[in-house]
Amino acid sequence: MGNLVVTVLILSIISTCVGCGLTKPLLALSGASGETFELAERYLKIIFLGSLLVNFVQSANMVMRGEGLLKKAMMIMASGAVLNIILDPILIMVMRDSGKGIEAAAVATVIAQLVQAILTLVYFTKKSKSVKIHSLKMDREIQKEVVGVGVSAMLMQVISLFNQNTDIVAQSITPLRVYFSVYITFGVMITAITFFQAIGKGGKAAILTLGRQIIFFIPLVLILPRVASLDLNGVWLAPTVTDICVMIMTVIMVLKEFSKMPHQKPVNHAYQL
Repeated sequence: MGNLVVTVLILSIISTCVGCGLTKPLLALSGASGETFELAERYLKIIFLGSLLVNFVQSANMVMRGEGLLKKAMMIMASGAVLNIILDPILIMVMRDSGKGIEAAAVATVIAQLVQAILTLVYFTKKSKSVKIHSLKMDREIQKEVVGVGVSAMLMQVISLFNQNTDIVAQSITPLRVYFSVYITFGVMITAITFFQAIGKGGKAAILTLGRQIIFFIPLVLILPRVASLDLNGVWLAPTVTDICVMIMTVIMVLKEFSKMPHQKPVNHAYQL
C-alpha cells in the first residue's frame, strides 16, 4: 500500500497542476462556451484540487475488492455518493446569495471525497488483516506489474469532442439508437477487463481494450462504408459491429480462463461442527 500511496500522490500532483493550468483549453476542446464555460471553469478548478482524494479512494477501493471485501468497498463508495447528495442542496442554499452556488456543488463533492478517503485510510491503517500502509516508497518490481495492468485501464479513458453542428446532431439520432442497442456488451467487456486485471493478466485486459478501440474498429470503419454502398451508415455501424465482435472474443477468453482454474469440490457443511 505504501507503493500505491506514493504513486497516487505523484500522479495526483501532476493531474492537479495540469488540470488547474489547462482548465480553459480543456473546456474549449469539449465545446463549452458562454455561461456554461464560465460555470464549468469555476467548478472544475475546485474539483481538480480534490484529485488526490478521489485518486486515492478509487485505487485503494480496488485493493479492497481484491481482498474480496466487495460489500465494504461498495459501502465506502456509496457513503460518499449519499453524502454528496445531502451536502449539495445545503451548501448551494448557503452560498448562492453570494453568487457561489456552483462552487458550493464542487465543495460538496470534495468533502464527500474527503470522507471516503478518511474511511479508506482508517481501514488500511487499522482494520485490514492482509494489507497495511507501512513505509511510503516505490517498489520497482511492483511498479512493473502496476503498469502492465494499468495500461489497459488507461486505454479506456478517451477524450470526447462534442460537436455542436445541428445537422450532424440530427443525422446522429438513428445511428446512436442502433449503437446503444448493443451497449450491454460494453458492460460485459468492462467486467471481463476488471476480471483479467484482478488476476494479474493485464495483457489480456489490454487486448480487449485495444480490440474495441483499434483492432476491430479501425478496419471496420474503413471496410463497412464500401460494403453494399453503406457509405456514412457504414461508419455509424462500425462501433456496433465492433462491440459484437469484442463481445464474442470476451466470452471466449473468459471461458478459456475459467477452464484453466482449479475446480474446488463443494464443502458439505452438514458434517462441520
